[in-house]
Amino acid sequence: YWEEKKKGFTLANPLYYGFTSMCLSENHCYLFFEGTKYNDEANKGEMFMRKYDYQGTPLARYSFRDIIPSYIYVDEDNSHIYCIVPDDDNKIYQYKMK
Repeated sequence: YWEEKKKGFTLANPLYYGFTSMCLSENHCYLFFEGTKYNDEANKGEMFMRKYDYQGTPLARYSFRDIIPSYIYVDEDNSHIYCIVPDDDNKIYQYKMK
């Protein structure tokens, strides 16, 4: 909700909620979803990646519990997901897709 200030409006309880990153392959679209409160490390919210075909059909869901990636890349040929996490010195995480 919005909170009125002397010189305009500001977001009183900022939220990051929605699809924040994507990766496209020849046949699929991968979208990363994040639902967290800003600067709330104790309550990171839900984080997952969805795989869709280009008709919009959801095909898979991959959960993330420990990281909040800013960038994702999917290597479908080798069944790997790569994630870059800026808050972790730009560390690259690799996950095997099941």
